[in-house]
Amino acid sequence: MNSLLNAAGDTENRKKLLQLVTAAAVCFMLCRLFIMPAFAKLERQQKQREQLQQELGLYQEFAATHQDYETFFQQQSARLAQLQKNLPDEAVFSDLLPVWQQQARNCGVKIEEVKLLPSDTAGSRLNRQQVRMAMAGSYYNVLKFVRQLENSENFVNLNKVNITGDENKGDIKFTAVLNIYLYRTES
Repeated sequence: MNSLLNAAGDTENRKKLLQLVTAAAVCFMLCRLFIMPAFAKLERQQKQREQLQQELGLYQEFAATHQDYETFFQQQSARLAQLQKNLPDEAVFSDLLPVWQQQARNCGVKIEEVKLLPSDTAGSRLNRQQVRMAMAGSYYNVLKFVRQLENSENFVNLNKVNITGDENKGDIKFTAVLNIYLYRTES
């Protein structure tokens, strides 16, 4: 009889334990389905709010430093005029090539091909001359050379870049179209 009572008590305890585990599993699922996404959404909204506050701070700082917009506009116009003076009226390709070759040698890069492409006038005062250049060297040397080109006085930027080779071994072939910008004075 004691064994029957113990068995009945064990069954009752198991039912309670099963109910407790089931309740815990349901609570866990509800937490995963509803509460955690809500916290994630709140976190995203908080980040967005912080970004908007930073952006607002930048606008407020700009407004505080440039209360007189006309003065700011005149300063920017003067700066643009100075930059336009620095742009060459024309770049003589035969003059640029030796400079580029020397820069490439200094950086440990070999220029394999240079080809002058048709210029793009587009009816504006800014003329774009394109040059396709292929070079070879280590990844970091090519990167150093490209930075020198982009920082040169001829306002060079890159377009249509193609890199082949293995940068882990250090040997790459780099081909790009260089845009050289020239400012044309009106005739």
